[in-house]
Amino acid sequence: MKSEQPPRCVACKGSKNLCGEKCRYLSKVNLQNMDSIGEELYGSSPPAVFVGRYGYPKVNLGPMLPVDSDKAEIMDSSEDWFGMGLEDLVSMRSSLVRSNFSSHISKERWKDSLLDITQEVAMSDKPVDTEVRFKKSPKPTINLDAYVQPSGPVADIEDAEITENPSVPRNVEYLVGDDDVRAQTAIKELYEKGASIDQEIRLLSAGLLGQERRRKLVPTRWSITAVDSNVGNELIDKLKDFQQLGEVMAGYTEYMDNRCIVLMIPDAWSFEFVEIFLSGSLWSGGKKTIINDWEGYEGRTSYADTTAGAYYAARLVAAERLIEEKRQAKVITIREIGEGYFIPLGVWIVRETMRKAAGNLKSFEDLEKALEWASSKLKSSKRWEKRSELLRRHKIQTKLSEFY
Repeated sequence: MKSEQPPRCVACKGSKNLCGEKCRYLSKVNLQNMDSIGEELYGSSPPAVFVGRYGYPKVNLGPMLPVDSDKAEIMDSSEDWFGMGLEDLVSMRSSLVRSNFSSHISKERWKDSLLDITQEVAMSDKPVDTEVRFKKSPKPTINLDAYVQPSGPVADIEDAEITENPSVPRNVEYLVGDDDVRAQTAIKELYEKGASIDQEIRLLSAGLLGQERRRKLVPTRWSITAVDSNVGNELIDKLKDFQQLGEVMAGYTEYMDNRCIVLMIPDAWSFEFVEIFLSGSLWSGGKKTIINDWEGYEGRTSYADTTAGAYYAARLVAAERLIEEKRQAKVITIREIGEGYFIPLGVWIVRETMRKAAGNLKSFEDLEKALEWASSKLKSSKRWEKRSELLRRHKIQTKLSEFY
């Protein structure tokens, strides 16, 4: 069943420039109450680095430093943000200054000592005391993105220095030093050894993973989806060896006017992500819109372009939960966005809100009761059911058991 085309803003989310104009949702917001920042900044990088995508294959990147280091340990740790208020989160992230220098993505053309400093910061699992001198004082602004967490002012680096030895976990040091291991394998091993998704994104972005000649800098936006996708693929391969779930289960959580539902149906693995934009919500343009992407047992053959990075974040969560259950299932995840979510915060909010929903699973007698319960949690009620491809296929599917 072919989906109708979503409105331009929903299809773009500020990433494709479909209107040919500067996105009003992602415009830099002036922070009138932020103190001016001088040409020098000393602080504890959370640790955090940012790699841009404009000008690719030559990109801007650098370590990120907070104006105030009091919350440095959680400033780039999205797994610790769930439950924070919108104003508190934006305030925290807007104080994180993005330092910039230019580099080609290919390792063969790396030659800037600032890249070495950026990579040392990326490898650390604890805040790193760093000193940066800018070419000009940063202007107080906040940068917004549909995929990447908000960040504060941006300024070009004149010089930088790390003033302490970074804390580098052994498994990170080993895999960064092993230039025979493919990036996909390194991502898998780091996850299995307890590395956070945020840490893996930093390492991949900074060009620290993969085989020697193939290492390159990866824009942060792309790294987020790459890590979610690769870790999800590894987990899905494992869960396909498990028996099917024995009962219908569903979980729900609401956060910042994002209502998220995870619905698990006894069946072979398949997955769908349904995204509902209520009228007046971010990107909606005043029109209620429902979009979706899905995959069957064999997975997708193309990128989930309609829902993009949110699809892979939600799919990762579904796979994680099934691994915990040691089962496989047909999984439908739903995200409904209300007008209270008016500033884009990045893909992390999908991942973490879905994780909470997946952690709140409850059992139902049958699918109809689960659907009734799930739809009661949404302001759009049952409208998503008409868009869901997996639900449509499930209702018309004839099972072998029906012949006995």
